Amino acid sequence: MTTIIFSELRAKANLEGGDSSDEILPAGEGYFGEIVKAGAKAKPNGFALWWHVKLLVGPDAGRTGFLNQELNTENGKQLNIFFRVCKSLGIDFDVIPDGTEPESIAKLILGTRINFDIVHNPSKTDSTKVFANFVNIKRVTSDAALAPAPVAAAPASTSSLPF
Repeated sequence: MTTIIFSELRAKANLEGGDSSDEILPAGEGYFGEIVKAGAKAKPNGFALWWHVKLLVGPDAGRTGFLNQELNTENGKQLNIFFRVCKSLGIDFDVIPDGTEPESIAKLILGTRINFDIVHNPSKTDSTKVFANFVNIKRVTSDAALAPAPVAAAPASTSSLPF
């Protein structure tokens, strides 16, 4: 039987895993980041597509956050939000063939740079959790579009996100 050295694995995760902080990104405007990882996960009513965004400028440069979108095939309102956000990210469903795997769609925009704002929303089921939501997303096509760094202070109390 192999002995798992958790202390070594935690050190590796901290070194190689990017932002290992449990603190969510502060609410604020004018973030600038790059999509560095992407994927999809099957859900009962569809899929969750996710993008790992690394901040490129400002006091939080190097930290990461998650942008998630639910592709819920049974909810028209949620589908509208999904397609609107995907369009803002540069995903053009007019050229994506039907039947394309959701993970392939999520990975189409790896390396894409975006401007966005962050707002904090409390969990509807757990009052101790707060979620950092990306809003006002705009795909950036040139470095001339760099936005100033957010000036908002970090929230006084945060909880880890459930991903």
